Amino acid sequence: MILDGLVGSLYLSSGGGVDDISLIKEGIEEGVDFSTLPEEGATQVILIEDGEWEDVFWHKWYTVVRTQRIMI
Repeated sequence: MILDGLVGSLYLSSGGGVDDISLIKEGIEEGVDFSTLPEEGATQVILIEDGEWEDVFWHKWYTVVRTQRIMI
């Protein structure tokens, strides 16, 4: 999946819960140190889908694998 913002920062909004957008947002918030990101330009964030079984329920989450600055 590629999410891209054309002008300014990409803004993702979700009502919360177990939808993928909420899980991706949570993974980015927990896995990226925003103070290290450049103020201008673009940053690529690579995440993997992960999870674990608890009885018959699959608990899914996304983990940041890598961030890198993209030269535009």
